Amino acid sequence: MQTENKQNQKKTRRNQEALPILMLILLSSLLVLAIVIGIYYKVQPNMTASADTKENYAEKNESEEILRVVTKAPTKAPTAIPEPTTTKAPSPTEAPTPTETPSPTVTPTEAVTPSPTPTKAPSPTATPEPTEAEIPSPTATPEPTEAATPTPTATPTPTVAPEPTEVPTPTPVKDFTADPEKPMVAFTFDDGPYTPVTGRILDVLKEYDSHATFFIVGNRISSYTDTLKRIYEEGHQVASHTWSHKNLKELDATGILEQINKTEKKLNQYVPVGSVMLRPPYGATNATVRATVPVPMIHWSVDSLDWQSRNTDAIIEQVLKDVSDGDIILMHDLYDTTAAAVEYLVPELVERGYQLVTVEEMFAVRGQELTAGKVYYQAIPKR
Repeated sequence: MQTENKQNQKKTRRNQEALPILMLILLSSLLVLAIVIGIYYKVQPNMTASADTKENYAEKNESEEILRVVTKAPTKAPTAIPEPTTTKAPSPTEAPTPTETPSPTVTPTEAVTPSPTPTKAPSPTATPEPTEAEIPSPTATPEPTEAATPTPTATPTPTVAPEPTEVPTPTPVKDFTADPEKPMVAFTFDDGPYTPVTGRILDVLKEYDSHATFFIVGNRISSYTDTLKRIYEEGHQVASHTWSHKNLKELDATGILEQINKTEKKLNQYVPVGSVMLRPPYGATNATVRATVPVPMIHWSVDSLDWQSRNTDAIIEQVLKDVSDGDIILMHDLYDTTAAAVEYLVPELVERGYQLVTVEEMFAVRGQELTAGKVYYQAIPKR
């Protein structure tokens, strides 16, 4: 019995002595396992990166090879290969979606900008009247002018009035009321009518009970018939500036008469003016013109140079520094600056004691008869 107890005690003591050893072995195994796991996770990213680097390097080489092939192509750009499209299987209630056909690749070509066509500058003339190219032509002009001319900016397209079916009935000759003993001048306006400007001029003349002479370009009549009628109905003188502003010195007798007769015929379709005075474009006349023109020709003694300066203050100064009794003042009812200058000049000249009359009235009240084919510059008062 004692022997068994001793043996049990020995076994127990051996077990107790072996337990630390087993624990140490277990801990060592766990430590080794942890180290192995750590080494594995440390090495794995590098292996993945290495694999990615190899794959990227292969892709890079493949891209460089493709680039070299494209670069070596002589002239034609490579055509992009369209990606294959997947055709959707139609459902019982849905129609099949058609496969889109890839568009062919178009090689862009370099755009060529056309060189501007040089515009021929008008030849200088002996008179400072505006050239043909400066006259804005209405959109609905029935016959083109000699030179293509710009339409005034931001101007509504005029409506062409229908041709009248009857010739207007002539009105009795006016009774002129100007006092021949008092100073007077005649404002004259070329190249119109042009409603935005002519209308302003008519407004200020009406306000100061004054009148002027308008030298009309024939091919503008159909586009501004209402303004033409207003000029006539408010007592102003309607005269001719030829049909298309041609230099009469460059025409023969037939061409001269065509420019005059065509304009008078058109005028009389809308206002009963009969045969009217003429202002030759550019003030250009010669022996042929004087021998052919069947009406008096009116030039000017004061040039406002409105066509040149296009400046209201300059126009006003130019007129006031030269104006005197019997003068004929040259202006153009095309420019806003001219309208603004007239809005100042009319009350100013009236304040200075001038009567503002038509050319016809100024010569008539001073007893100066006008002769066909002769050029007149001013109505010099008799002393």
